[in-house]
Amino acid sequence: MAESVLAVASTSSLWFHSQRMDLQKELLNMEKRVCFDFEIEFSNGGGIQGQEFRLDIDGDDIADDALADYIVRDMRLLMVGAVRILNKRIIEEPHKRPVDALDGAE
Repeated sequence: MAESVLAVASTSSLWFHSQRMDLQKELLNMEKRVCFDFEIEFSNGGGIQGQEFRLDIDGDDIADDALADYIVRDMRLLMVGAVRILNKRIIEEPHKRPVDALDGAE
């Protein structure tokens, strides 16, 4: 009897581990990030730039204008003039922030 209980517990544990691994693989495959260079000019002079900058995105792509808005909002920049997005590519990589941070919640 003890052997059969142990076998059931072992099989059950393996099944749950397998399910968890499948879910983790699925989540990793679904998560996308955008990697890009940017240049931001400020309306009061000066600017900033970044290379190989990465942000979590929902979905498989993001338009340049939406990405420009996202980075300005994410960095909490004021008095922004021109924003240029360069060398944009979508990569599969786990998100780095909790889901609520993507929604703008703090």
